[in-house]
Amino acid sequence: MKTKRFMTTTIVLLLVLFYAPVIYAEKTVTLKWAHIAPQTPSMVVAPDQFFADQVEKRTNGKVKIDIFWSGTLGKANETLNLLKAGAIEVGSFYTGMHDSAFPIWSAPNSLYFVMTTIEEANQVALQMAELPAVKNEFEKQKVKLLFHRLMGSYMIFSKKPITKIEHFKGLKIRTFGSYLPRAMKAVGAVGVKVATSDIYESLHRGVIDAALWSDIAGFAFKIHEVAPNVCKWDVGSIVAYGSCINLKTWNTLANEIQTTIEGVMKDTQSFVFKHAIQMEKVLEQKMKEGGAIIHEISTQEKEKLKNASPDFLAEWVKKLEKTGKGPEVKEARKLWLEIVEKY
Repeated sequence: MKTKRFMTTTIVLLLVLFYAPVIYAEKTVTLKWAHIAPQTPSMVVAPDQFFADQVEKRTNGKVKIDIFWSGTLGKANETLNLLKAGAIEVGSFYTGMHDSAFPIWSAPNSLYFVMTTIEEANQVALQMAELPAVKNEFEKQKVKLLFHRLMGSYMIFSKKPITKIEHFKGLKIRTFGSYLPRAMKAVGAVGVKVATSDIYESLHRGVIDAALWSDIAGFAFKIHEVAPNVCKWDVGSIVAYGSCINLKTWNTLANEIQTTIEGVMKDTQSFVFKHAIQMEKVLEQKMKEGGAIIHEISTQEKEKLKNASPDFLAEWVKKLEKTGKGPEVKEARKLWLEIVEKY
């Protein structure tokens, strides 16, 4: 009798385990996405909306994503912790704000004077993100990378024109990460860390004098309205904010759902690149129409800024070598420089 009861229980458990993914796949799952960017203008966040729409479409409505824009579920520097804790299922954040959590992958987001074009940043996003050391960083934070946005070469949005190296002296300029504040200090400015959602108000109230940012981000947050001088210092392009899903949430999705979303991820990264190239062509004119004054910076002045800044790439390698990550960081640097040389 006991043997018969044991066999029955075992069969039931096996059936539950076998059919669980299928049952889960039939349910409608709604994921909360904490996003740092504003919803408008819609053309700026088109790749993010594309991802959400395609996930719902290709899963036949089994997975829906509700995007909470403009940091309404948490500021940019809070998103990672909310994501890890499972308070949200999907989140967008800058790895440069979390360089201790992403010692290798934070560099393409915050280390300047290395890349200069969107194509270079795109190839870094595609290739470096596949390095085992980078994948391990995401796994340790209990998140899975979905896709990365790209930003063209950074410029300075300022209240007064900043067209010469001496114009930096004494200014308070919005920066983030470990490197940009030191680049500003090298030319006599003060780097101030300000959350993405607070930049507009900080400029408006005079808390900061300028913000170092890309055209697409500056336009999205309407920074040119309060800092109309757009000074094209060409500090460098970056791999911008990444959007991730909580790893536990990901693992609860049925295998066929995961496969479908992975297809959307690939298509979204391709969309991101094409979109960034397109935006680079139209946003300068859009900002001019909104009252911005575009200032071209001479090659000589750009070189002065670059030469004044520390050699961040060498420092990054040396720093991680001291933590025992020598082989990993050298592999990442080698691939990074190969990409820059090729593209």
